[in-house]
Amino acid sequence: LAQGNFEAPLPEAGRDEVGRLAEAFGSMRGELQSARDDLAAREQFLSTVLARVTVGVAVIDADQQVVVLNPSGAHILTDFRPEVDEKRGAVQMMQDFRHLGHGSGRAAGELVSNDGRRTVRGALAPLELPGERTDTMLVFEDITEFLTTKKMAINAELARQVAHEIKNPLTPIQLSVQLLSQAWQDKHPQLDQIVPDTVERVLQQVKLLRSIATEFSLLGRPGELDTEVVDLLSLVQDVTGAYEVGEAGEGPSHRVTIAAGALPPVAAHRESLQKILGNLMQNSLDAARDEAPLEVEVKWRVVPETLTLVWRDNGSGLPPEVADRLFDPYFSTKSKGTGLGLVICRNLADRMHGSITLANSPDGPGAVAELTLPRVGRDG
Repeated sequence: LAQGNFEAPLPEAGRDEVGRLAEAFGSMRGELQSARDDLAAREQFLSTVLARVTVGVAVIDADQQVVVLNPSGAHILTDFRPEVDEKRGAVQMMQDFRHLGHGSGRAAGELVSNDGRRTVRGALAPLELPGERTDTMLVFEDITEFLTTKKMAINAELARQVAHEIKNPLTPIQLSVQLLSQAWQDKHPQLDQIVPDTVERVLQQVKLLRSIATEFSLLGRPGELDTEVVDLLSLVQDVTGAYEVGEAGEGPSHRVTIAAGALPPVAAHRESLQKILGNLMQNSLDAARDEAPLEVEVKWRVVPETLTLVWRDNGSGLPPEVADRLFDPYFSTKSKGTGLGLVICRNLADRMHGSITLANSPDGPGAVAELTLPRVGRDG
């Protein structure tokens, strides 16, 4: 029995103590056999599941040894890290996820291969085992094709939307030219007035077309932006100062308050920052309420790695039902514009290794935007 032979014969159970012992031993042997069969069935079931699931599953012990790696995991690791064997790749992936979790035993996120061609999403967690043994379970999947399909769908939607946006100004251009042609043929008595009015309408629509083309090209540019050392406080003062000229020589209809102080420089692309700041200023102006003068307050949040610009206004704020769609391409709460402004801002911020968010102010009317950028010399 100790050697695993559950079929060895037992003496017939008699009526004495030895017989009762043989009977009890036989019952125990049957229970052990049944438990072993059940365990084997469970192991077979688990093995079948691990062999058929499309996600990778790896279990790594405290000595950095891979004790379980299913076929899908081995295939994903071969594509993700072809320069090392699958088990070494699993250990490296575990370490990378721990780095994402700042050393925590539980972490989740996405990793990009060294050549940038594949993306893996996964998570790791401790696996408590008998005997006070704790291994690490790593579950991961290759989402490269999913991201590619998603990107293609987004590009198709962008192409459809930009085609729609281009058609809008083309219609008044066509009608204006047809009107001008007909007036010319008829020698219309007001031709001197029709010509400049028509030309002005056409030029306005051409300007809109150029704006659509420019913003669409900004949105479609891939890769990182060339960054330089930028004094963000000075740039904010320059951009907001350009909006301080009122109409007919009057003063501005708004007030911008910028928190002063010594701020660390940021690594950013100057023209892209001007684009983002100009968009924030214009959005605040567009959201101004009739009953209250627009007030914009700019503050700062400094941490060792980044500098965050906090832009707050007292405008009309954001309707709750559109808050989740503000950064969708061609979605806009305004009756004019291309609907690409905030999308471009996020795209530019991402390409500078920064981020931008926009939400309603938690303590009053208006909206709050936060632009976060990497600091220069943050290691020092």
